[in-house]
Formats: sequence, structure tokens, C-alpha cells
Amino acid sequence: MMDTEELPPCTLENLSVIVDEFTTGDLIHKRRHLVHKLLDNKVRAPFTNSAQGAYLKELANLFHQVDELQDANKLFDTFNLYKSLIQMGESSLMELMLSEDLYEATFGALEYDPDLLDSPKDPSSEPMAKFSPTEEDPDAQPEGEGSMPADEEAKE
Repeated sequence: MMDTEELPPCTLENLSVIVDEFTTGDLIHKRRHLVHKLLDNKVRAPFTNSAQGAYLKELANLFHQVDELQDANKLFDTFNLYKSLIQMGESSLMELMLSEDLYEATFGALEYDPDLLDSPKDPSSEPMAKFSPTEEDPDAQPEGEGSMPADEEAKE
């Protein structure tokens, strides 16, 4: 964990350190410090014009680098990082993350949820799957074998 004065530099080499800083340890006690540093006007801002949220802007640039590389593990790391930032529950932080400059990186990182990408597709999760007869349904009859379409039944 970094000292209380600075956050780890936003580089590909430091991505795991950054993720650890925001996802491990006693986050309840670290939250105030982390949010302050994320919103601080004086935290490293060499690549940005605006000082407000400079570290978040560097995180956004880091996400775009990782996205271009298509490195699955690093993309999962950025997902976990952004998820942790959202879970801090700070409205000023959320406003900045959803600002015009940063929303694309925020939502882009959230697309790489390892739980969703690794899970096998469950056909019962499809919206219409629960309305379609399945082999397990003993009362289901295949079309054309003793069943009439719904509009013909209504006519009778």
C-alpha cells in the first residue's frame, strides 16, 4: 500500500499496484483519503489541462491503453478498479467519473466484468426462454402435434 501522501503513478507497469490500492485493505478507513486524493487539484496532472480529477483522467488514459492492448487480465483489473471507485459511493467522485471527459472510460472498463465474460451462457437467462416450452416441460407439445396456434383456439 502506498503512503498517505501520494497515489501510485498511472502506468501499465503499476496497474496491479493501483488496483491493490483501491481494492484491498480496510477500504472504509482508506475511503476518505482515496476520494480526497482522486478529487485533489494538486495530484499529478502532467497529461491533462484541467486539475480537477487529474488522477481520474490518468486512469481513463490508462484504461484506453489497456483496451488497445486487449490484455484480458489487465482489462479485468481495470474493471475491478472502476467497480471499487463506484462502490466508494461518493457523489462528487461519481459526477466526475460520469462527466463528458470520463464517462467513456468508466463504462468501457465496466464492460470487462470477469464474472460475466467467463460464465457460460445460460439459455434460461434469455428474456423469452421462460415462455418457450422445453424438453423438461411434460405438458409442452411440439407445434403441429395436436396443438393449435393461439389465434385459432380463440376462434373456436
